Amino acid sequence: MEWYSFRKRKLPIIAPILYYFKPYNKETIGTDLLWVHIIENEWQHELILKGNYDKAGEFLFKKLLKDKNFIKKRLKSSREIGNNFLNFCRNKLSKEMKGYDNKELIKLLEKYYMFYQEFSVVNIPPWLFLVDKLSYHILKKLSGFVKEDINKIFNTLSTPNSFTYTKNEELAVLSLAIDIKEKELTNFDKSPEFNELVNNYFWIPFDYLGPELWDKNYYIKRINELLTFKPDILKKQKEEILLYQRSLDIKQKRLTKELKLPNNLIDLFEAMKDIAILQDEKKAITTESHYYLQNLYKELANRMNLDYSDYYFLLNEEIENILLNSKDIKDLIKERKKLSISILKNGKAKIISGNEAVKYAKDNEFLLPSQEKEEEVDELKGVTGSQGYAIGEVRIIENSKEMSKFKEGEILVSTMTSPDFVSIMSKAKAIITNEGGITSHAAIISREFRIPCVIGTSIATKILKDGDIVEVNADEGIVKIIKRK
Repeated sequence: MEWYSFRKRKLPIIAPILYYFKPYNKETIGTDLLWVHIIENEWQHELILKGNYDKAGEFLFKKLLKDKNFIKKRLKSSREIGNNFLNFCRNKLSKEMKGYDNKELIKLLEKYYMFYQEFSVVNIPPWLFLVDKLSYHILKKLSGFVKEDINKIFNTLSTPNSFTYTKNEELAVLSLAIDIKEKELTNFDKSPEFNELVNNYFWIPFDYLGPELWDKNYYIKRINELLTFKPDILKKQKEEILLYQRSLDIKQKRLTKELKLPNNLIDLFEAMKDIAILQDEKKAITTESHYYLQNLYKELANRMNLDYSDYYFLLNEEIENILLNSKDIKDLIKERKKLSISILKNGKAKIISGNEAVKYAKDNEFLLPSQEKEEEVDELKGVTGSQGYAIGEVRIIENSKEMSKFKEGEILVSTMTSPDFVSIMSKAKAIITNEGGITSHAAIISREFRIPCVIGTSIATKILKDGDIVEVNADEGIVKIIKRK
């Protein structure tokens, strides 16, 4: 059996990841789906049967060729559903839930995942299944108009000329600092504008589990640091950010005109931009929703003899069973944390663990994380996320808890990046990831920071070690190991 491998990272949870894919079927992605999710000693790894992956990409590609606005419609629907989803979370899951009885809590959990799946099935398939096929098609078409710097032109024309939500947050902080400086405001932390800033962006570093949040103390410290600079310097910094967007827009229009690209190819580049926006907005909406989901899990934990983190290893029907019938499943959760495989086949989910999981992996021809062997190579090949060249010292960062180890000027190496990585990404000389495509978080953010980035190496975190000296040729998607520590 051949598998499409993705999302291999230190994130030991089953829910809500499993629920992303539950509604995927012939109607929604053009094929039945076999999805496998492995948990082993804090590592998770996801697999999709390669035939399913390819058929889903072909299904979505045909829809796009038939309707050039296919992705724009998805983006519109994603925003509408996402807004409804977050309104539900903010209204129902942000407050004390002690007044709800057990059945009402279960209904809230079911409604959360109803929204989660409705959002997922509209937002995720284009950037998960379609991007590779669409990229290949565009590059093939583009080669008829340009022979040199084709990857550079492709990256330029496929980059959204709108800001990511982390860049919008940076602009909001700068704007508030400028306003405080110019108006000589005191006690800015009591102002409506400050409270709005916190309410809009507190969730950014939370990812799936937290506990990191950007609370009032975080923003007070950050704004006070900015207030040590003169207003002109802050305004210049803000203008440089805005200039990036304007200059990219001008550059894209100039390139399409100079290359005399046909409208149908320009439309495909617009689709690529919208797919990148879909992926960025997915992360924003689901990250905030995960904060509220944890509030709900904590309330459930208060009523049972479980830790709230245990609920991430249970299906909704299992939670209902233990809550309403007082069933003890501590041993089951312990087994799942050690080794488990979640299997989603045509919308039906089951979770196996221990020897049964080992046998399933063997029978279906894939390796568990503990069975994978480190390779001895001196060069890694990936995909250009953002062009450029750099030589520097490697720093492996697997998750946000390790970010304090990162020093400015090092080369950031990770399985994948998420919004909580942005503070160190801005200080990196270059970025290398195991996973991701050209619409991934690492690719888009590195272009905003104009930092060389190679994505999709598959093995960077296994091959490279802290202190290794590497050469990053992001133009070619190549990383060479110059010196091992």
